[in-house]
Order: sequence, then C-alpha cells, then structure tokens
Amino acid sequence: MVEFKFIATLQIQTPLEVLLRHGEIYRGPLETAPKYGTWANGYSAHGLWLQVTKSWQQIATESGGDVEFAARLDGLSEESTHASDIGYVRACEYLPFLIVFRKIVESAESIPTQIEEIKALELTSAEFNSILQRLESSIPGFPESFFIRRLCKIPGVGLKTAEALFNCGFVSVGTLSSATVEQLISVKGIGRGTAAKIVRYFVI
Repeated sequence: MVEFKFIATLQIQTPLEVLLRHGEIYRGPLETAPKYGTWANGYSAHGLWLQVTKSWQQIATESGGDVEFAARLDGLSEESTHASDIGYVRACEYLPFLIVFRKIVESAESIPTQIEEIKALELTSAEFNSILQRLESSIPGFPESFFIRRLCKIPGVGLKTAEALFNCGFVSVGTLSSATVEQLISVKGIGRGTAAKIVRYFVI
C-alpha cells in the first residue's frame, strides 16, 4: 500500500485546520487522498501530499548495510528545511508558532486585541521572538499589514485604500459591512464611487 505524508504550506495565510494536518499519513491512491485547504485547478494553495519512501535505515537493514550510519542520515533528513514566508525554516520550529498565530487570528477577539496578542508572542520564547523579527523583516508593517491585506478582497479596495480604511477604524471586513457611503467618503483617498462599490458589495 502506497503511503503519503501531508506537508502543509508553512505560511501565516495557511488556515489552522490545515496546519494541524501537517505530517498526517494517508495510505491509498493519491487521487482519493483528503483535500485540505483551498483548492483551484486541481492544486491546493495550503499543502500537498508527498509519497513516503523507505528510510535509509530500512534500506540498510534490508541490504545488510551500515544501519547505524543510515540512522544518522535519517536524523539529518528529519531536520530538513521547508520554504516559508520568512525563508527556509525547519517545520519543528516554525509550525508551533504558526499554530499559535492562527489560533489568535481565527479567534473571535477584536482585531486590536489580536494584534496585541501577536506582538506579545515575542515574550513567549526566544524562538517566537526570533520568528516575529523575521516576519517583521519579510512583511513590511507586520502584524497590522496582515489584517490590512484582508480588506483587499473587497472589489475596488487596493492596498493603499485598505490601509486608509484600517487607520480610520475599519479594521476588518465585518466592520466595513455596516458602513455607509457617507462614512466611507470621510476616509482620506476614498471617493464616492469607491465608497458606493464597497457598500454595494455587502448588499449583493
């Protein structure tokens, strides 16, 4: 029976439910493997299944090779790095942070409270502090920019408009859903046409 291991995409955009599947084993045809995260055109943006191959130790045992040396090679393989939004990382180091981060941003807490909780992660451990610094270096304006970019899913709202809205208290799609045209045009850089488009998005 062919075995596959699920490898989650190690990024702050990856949903918590997908991150928690990292390392899961599936036995069977690849076409019937569970589909986690968002899929488009047959591909997932949040992870993939990789076929599990024999370990060096298994190969050495079967062929009469140096099992001890093979075990050391397996140990090196377990420490391999993965691509992420902060560069190459070891899953055992970045995944715990991502899980805590996603628990915060998927909670029912207010956005300002979520931002405070994210910033407070630097006090959790030296590892979390280092990861936060790398995120701030890789993603300008982090963590506020994480929430600002969420506003860009609304038609007519680009990054600059999203930042203006965020700075005026429209910190989430939810806070925008009840906004009026008059309230929106009070935001610097937003004209009546853009304001009407935003309001219309929530009416349709």
